[in-house]
Amino acid sequence: MPAQQSPINQITEHVIQDVHVPMIHPTQTTQVNHTNYKYFHSYPNTVSVVNSVSEEHYCVCPPKNHCKPKWC
Repeated sequence: MPAQQSPINQITEHVIQDVHVPMIHPTQTTQVNHTNYKYFHSYPNTVSVVNSVSEEHYCVCPPKNHCKPKWC
């Protein structure tokens, strides 16, 4: 059989050269002294606790039962 040829595979290679450029950025700092007063207010409070309990009763007696408890 005759030889088979694939399409050409194109490769691009990048060669990078770094060039260092010195940059000068002068800065001047001014210090400002400031006094800040902080007032802390308190409001004392007492807490009370109340515990509550409730209960419910349900009658499951058949309707023909004549000896029902008072709460049925």
